[in-house]
Amino acid sequence: MIKIAKVLLSLSIVLSTVVMTSVSLQGQDIDLDDKLVAYYDFENVDDKIVPNKVDSTLAGKLIGSNVSIVDTKFGKSLHFANGEDGRMEIEQAINTTKQPFTLSLWYKYDTSFNRGGKKTVLLQQDGQGRTLLSLKSDNKYSSYINGQDVDSNKSVDVQKWQHVSYVYNPTTKQISYYVNGELDSIKDAGNGTVNSLTKLIVGRHKNGGNDPLSMRGDIDEIRYYHKAVSASEAKAIYENKAGVILFDELTSVLDEACQLVATNKLPFDHEAVLNLKSQIDAAEKLTSNSAMTDIRKMITLLEQAIKNYRQAIAINLNVDFNQVEREIDDSIFGINHRYAFNGYGSFDSETMKMKDEFSDLYKASNFGSVRYPGGTISNLFQWKGSIGDLSSRTKQIHGFYNNPNQHGITPSFGINEVGTFAQDMGSEIVYVYGFGRGSAQDASDLIEYLNAPVGLNPNGGVDWASIRAKNGHQEPFNVRYFEIGNENNQGGTDGTTSQQYWMQFVDGGAEKAYVDGGLVKINRQFAVLKDDWNKTASDSTGEANQKRYMRYANPNPMTGENGMELVNDFKAVEEGSVHVFVDGQEWTCVDSFANQTSDAKVYTIDYRDGSFTFGDGIHGMIPPKGKEIRVSYQVQRDGFVAVSKAMKETMAKIDATKECNIYSSYETKGFIDCMANQQDYYDGLTIHPYSGTPQGGSNNAELFYDSAMKLAEDNGIKHVENYVKMLPEGKVPVISEYGIFRSTDSLVRSQTHAVYIAKVLMEYVRLGSPYIQKHCLVDWYSSGADSLGPTQQAVIQAVPQEGSNTQTGEGNFKFFATPSARVFEMINSSFGNQIIKTEFDDMIQLDNGVNAYSSLASKDSEGNVYVALVNVERNNSRKIKLDFTGFDASNKYIETQTLAGASFTDENSLENPNKVAIEKDNFVNEGSNIEITLKPHSFTIVKIAAQTSVDKTALINELAEIAKLDPSDYSEESYANLQKAVADANAIVDKKDATQAEVDEVLANLQAVRKALEPVVTDVDKIALKIAVDLANKITEHDLENVVPAVVEEFIAARAEADEVYNDAKASQEQINKAFDRLAKAMHMLDFIKGDKTALKAFIDKVEGLKDSKDQYTQASWDALEEVLAKAVDVYDNPNAMQEEVNNVYKELVTAFLNLRLIPDKTLLEELVNKAEGLNLANYTEATVQAVNKALANAKAILDNPNVTQEQIDNAKATLEKAINGLEANINAPVDNTVNNGDVTVSVETGDNSLTGIFATMALLSIAGYTILKRKEN
Repeated sequence: MIKIAKVLLSLSIVLSTVVMTSVSLQGQDIDLDDKLVAYYDFENVDDKIVPNKVDSTLAGKLIGSNVSIVDTKFGKSLHFANGEDGRMEIEQAINTTKQPFTLSLWYKYDTSFNRGGKKTVLLQQDGQGRTLLSLKSDNKYSSYINGQDVDSNKSVDVQKWQHVSYVYNPTTKQISYYVNGELDSIKDAGNGTVNSLTKLIVGRHKNGGNDPLSMRGDIDEIRYYHKAVSASEAKAIYENKAGVILFDELTSVLDEACQLVATNKLPFDHEAVLNLKSQIDAAEKLTSNSAMTDIRKMITLLEQAIKNYRQAIAINLNVDFNQVEREIDDSIFGINHRYAFNGYGSFDSETMKMKDEFSDLYKASNFGSVRYPGGTISNLFQWKGSIGDLSSRTKQIHGFYNNPNQHGITPSFGINEVGTFAQDMGSEIVYVYGFGRGSAQDASDLIEYLNAPVGLNPNGGVDWASIRAKNGHQEPFNVRYFEIGNENNQGGTDGTTSQQYWMQFVDGGAEKAYVDGGLVKINRQFAVLKDDWNKTASDSTGEANQKRYMRYANPNPMTGENGMELVNDFKAVEEGSVHVFVDGQEWTCVDSFANQTSDAKVYTIDYRDGSFTFGDGIHGMIPPKGKEIRVSYQVQRDGFVAVSKAMKETMAKIDATKECNIYSSYETKGFIDCMANQQDYYDGLTIHPYSGTPQGGSNNAELFYDSAMKLAEDNGIKHVENYVKMLPEGKVPVISEYGIFRSTDSLVRSQTHAVYIAKVLMEYVRLGSPYIQKHCLVDWYSSGADSLGPTQQAVIQAVPQEGSNTQTGEGNFKFFATPSARVFEMINSSFGNQIIKTEFDDMIQLDNGVNAYSSLASKDSEGNVYVALVNVERNNSRKIKLDFTGFDASNKYIETQTLAGASFTDENSLENPNKVAIEKDNFVNEGSNIEITLKPHSFTIVKIAAQTSVDKTALINELAEIAKLDPSDYSEESYANLQKAVADANAIVDKKDATQAEVDEVLANLQAVRKALEPVVTDVDKIALKIAVDLANKITEHDLENVVPAVVEEFIAARAEADEVYNDAKASQEQINKAFDRLAKAMHMLDFIKGDKTALKAFIDKVEGLKDSKDQYTQASWDALEEVLAKAVDVYDNPNAMQEEVNNVYKELVTAFLNLRLIPDKTLLEELVNKAEGLNLANYTEATVQAVNKALANAKAILDNPNVTQEQIDNAKATLEKAINGLEANINAPVDNTVNNGDVTVSVETGDNSLTGIFATMALLSIAGYTILKRKEN
């Protein structure tokens, strides 16, 4: 029992309000009034005026509605409620350069307030003065007195009242921090002093606002000295009032101890019980007047006794099987993967496939989803430049594009590649849309490319689904989760730290611009290359026809069959808004370089893509080499609402029944407020609850670990809880990045990070995140960081090998999984989809206030129950008893997986990839509850199988097979071993309460012993067969991939037969030889490689496309082609066709195709034959008539020939024409001009001339010849 006297003594101290002029410390009298210029105990505050207990000067004044006086342990104290205005001001109080000074105070921080990683101001100057003392988010003290941050060494426990003395000496320019009477550190404060008499402000920054934060909680006992107090004085100041706090703390711990003993959870004679009772007795003998050292020691002893007691008892975890809190998808536990640098070495740009070694590690972790194309690096990613052939892709722009050595990034690992990888691995894609260079139209096109089936072009224009099919993905990717941008709320310097891009150049601020878009106004921004935005690449190269781009021009929607052509009437920027400057001087925009002189400072604009071009030095001046090129312009950009609306509308056109979840990346309350009347366009808010940097490190691993676990709760979990409270009903928090960040310590690769991940992961499930994705999947193994953060945070580490390049991701890398990856291996392989309620009946907290353990339980459709547990304690194991409601754990088969390692500092490596590995165990539970012991710093999953029956089928079948064996076939010793294994197995078969683990173990042993049987050696030679079998067994499936199937089939059969014959003790030499010959023959044929039929298939398709027009070709040439085509199809369909066959038939098919002949045109020949047959040949000489008849007969034969060529037709026509033209009149024959019935008188045409024309021409030629002859004669 707690003595009443203690309470009375404690109250007497609380009610004491006089200034103690001196105290005794270790026999030394210390004057606490020496050079004390102000003391505020807040006991007699009147009308907001706080009296100085030293004299009438330096009175304080309370300002603001959120500051008041309240009752605390000290009596009256200064209280700060939630708000930004409240403070106490003391006029003309301090000049930090005039003399040494000390400021001390007691305070109790309100830990229910989320600080969000920001500092809290305790003591501040106004005017030119600085922040004297603030409390950082990691609970260290900090000062900015001389213009630089100076932090204390240790963090404090803000769950309790704290005392701090802040000492500054202007002569040495040093700060001393005394924390709870003990020297923490002495630090150099810098040289940026401020010589000014200023106010002293308590509890708020001089500028107000919420960064840094104003104080929340209570302050008391403020002392101000015009001297640097000594260590003994600082201790005396602390102990002057510490009794109030320490004795009260002892009282609280004592009460806890008494309540714990009263629970009777341990036998009365248990060592932990006896020890705790002994410490209680000792504690009850102390009073508030006892020495501080005795009280402190007693608190420590009592807390340790409580810890030992709790350690000895099992903590009950109540699991309610019937109370389902939420359902989760298989995709929930995912990872971030980035497109850049060949997926950080995981992707092979030569084979265009993921590397096998990496894929195996990914598959082991079985990630449910993969976030792509990354975080910050996705903000300027343009998806249309990452599809198609690698040679046609556009280099992408890094999210922090202007950092040193950061240039364009080849998107080898593009959308198609991540789609293939995700499908192969069974992961769902979460897509981060590049809002920094996006638009509503572009985002709508993305939905089509990812999700539209081929044949459906929902918005008209470019058929993006068909382009996806051409790129190798006939079926849609079916992406349902989209984040619009990444961390677009984070401002800074554009190009190096900001993720707000064009948004920061819109009137009204970035937040409004993100939501609604707006007119972007750019003033003299350095111009860029299309595929490189780094400033080093933007200046003039001195080359002709240089082209530069405006960074934040809208993306052209593109047109053409492959979506690669610019839309001509599109305006990427506002027309007339562009002004270009070279070396600070504005140049003139012209429509064309024609007629421009060589020194004309002009340029042209291509409004389609926001580019502008300079002249070639002949027409238009070339900007001088090295000179800066800048551009001003305006552009109207789409905001989140427009983009989301376009995406959701397009998805509704594709399939209104499918999900299209759109999440904002603007992580602020302001965004939530802005969307109050537009809630249909967002489904949740992405939150990245990183820890912040833990204290300590490898040189103080314990501090690092404890700090990380504290940050897990304060930042990792509470940060999300606060946003959940802000979000409207139906809107979810989306945890798409989390982890220990930012620290480059190797401990980030250790078991410490695995415990952190498991701890926060459980709470993110409870808080409703649809998917939870660790950042990140893979990064370089190093001791440093890049602009995106420390490389150690990746769950898979890529170790560069000789010749590799981390700037491009090219070359060879080796990979290993960190303990963090093992967390996902466990939870993705052993967890259910229905989250059920759990509750501990007692919660132990570590010294820093962190909960020592946590849990998450689930069940699946088969009724199996899974309980995930984390034990955060570094050095102590923890007994947990699982109590079930609505579920009987009796006789259930239990499987456990534990990840702990020998130490929380353990990490894996290439040399020792399993230093931290998953430990597995199983047993059959006897009682209705389950009791397990959690190892220190561990993550454990307990699976309770729904069925109680043990399956012995495989064991019984194995025994039956063994019974068929002939003992004489095997050596006596090996068969004796088998008989023993059979006896053990039969005992388990007969055992009624055998566990599944026992059955599995004895079966494995039985199979191993059977395999080890030694056949009796007969007088045969198996040496050659043994060599062949050994060689054959070294041939892998990978080696056989390209061998023709028939050979593969024969090889596998021959190998199996040879193996069987070799192990057959009774095999004859004939059987051995036969098996050897068959295997050798099969192995000889392993060079029969399957032919590459790509070109053959393409040509077959080409030829088959001619079938509809085959009537245009001669029958003979078409029949020849069809014969070869049939042969080519047979070869193509033959899986065993080799390359020579493919090449030969391909050559034959091409030749037959080239030998196709079009059916010739006989029209003119037919007309000529008809007209020739109408001639009256009796009027001509016999010789010329015979020539006509012969040519006519030949022409008719040609007409009757179906396979005649055009050349033959033309020759027959020419011959007949010549014969007709050669007809000579028979001057002796009578001319019969009688026209009989049926006769036709014609003027016969031959080609383009008639016979009459021929005779007329001959007459004219005769006249011309006669005239020429006469001229010669004359």
